[in-house]
Amino acid sequence: MKKGTAIKKHSNQKYRMLSNRSPRILICIFILSLIGFLFTLVHFGKINKNVVTDTKNMIGKRLSDFTGNDLSGNSFSTQTYRNKIIVLCYVDKLECSACEKALQFLKSMYIEFQDFEQVAFIAIINETNRYNALRFKKLQQLPYQIILDKSETIRKTLSVNISPFRMIVANDIILFVQDYSANTNEDKLKFKEVLKNLTS
Repeated sequence: MKKGTAIKKHSNQKYRMLSNRSPRILICIFILSLIGFLFTLVHFGKINKNVVTDTKNMIGKRLSDFTGNDLSGNSFSTQTYRNKIIVLCYVDKLECSACEKALQFLKSMYIEFQDFEQVAFIAIINETNRYNALRFKKLQQLPYQIILDKSETIRKTLSVNISPFRMIVANDIILFVQDYSANTNEDKLKFKEVLKNLTS
């Protein structure tokens, strides 16, 4: 057999082997991709029934206890505010337009209701660097307490994968919740009205 013919025959055999393996390789890739997709859905709460993807489902439920540290390094616990009305805002980024708007809205509520001792205003920020958060607080002139959620422990405790969101809690019960889509004046007035009724 000539050398060129042998090489050609070997190449054809190699091509047939690869062709036979191709369907199996594609099937393996598809299965792995499907597993990865399902893992992502579970991780982000899309098919996990314990994770809230619609904040309206939180209304009427008890606020889960959580702890953390503020920007001064002091320990924080929701148990300290058991007898207070809690106005809480959660954001997962500092440099985020929707997050900044949410924190500024909380600031406006703080300014209006700060004289009511029974009301506590708390912002929770998913930030690992305390100095970045301090700088951000100073730049935005945020007057309320800020808690760091460095590893999303608080978010997991609250079982929410939506951000930003804000809520009003009284007697440990979540009375009102709004997510990032509630940015109209009407939405803000509804939030303010609930808080006003609780303090009147």
